[in-house]
Amino acid sequence: MPLLNLEKMTAGLSKTWSGFLRDWDRSLRAGNYPETTRYNYLLAAAQLARFLGEYSKALQQFFKWLMLEEDEIDRLPMERVRQPKTPQKLILVIPDDETSNAPWPPRAAPARLSSTVTWSRSPATSPRCPCAGRRRENCS
Repeated sequence: MPLLNLEKMTAGLSKTWSGFLRDWDRSLRAGNYPETTRYNYLLAAAQLARFLGEYSKALQQFFKWLMLEEDEIDRLPMERVRQPKTPQKLILVIPDDETSNAPWPPRAAPARLSSTVTWSRSPATSPRCPCAGRRRENCS
């Protein structure tokens, strides 16, 4: 069974990154690199691609700080890297006219606790409060 499964390694990456890794693997095979070396190189590149996809904004801010504030670098290494497109999460909003017609209380409402507390022992001798299991002196 081969060690290197490029399809599995590039799962979830963009087509661009997958293409780069596939081409690099072809180049490494042409250079007669062992399969274990190719696996380690491609795995590291795939992990880098996932990291950049997740943290590219933070890296851009870090390199900007190094260039502008600290004068450690002359050019931003990520200046040509585009921001990844993040899917917009939509929140369902129910109009007021639909909520005003809802039966109240809801039919599937959870059972409410009664306002009276039953102690298993007398309150003076019970070390724990029944509301949350804390010691009675720490209970509010």
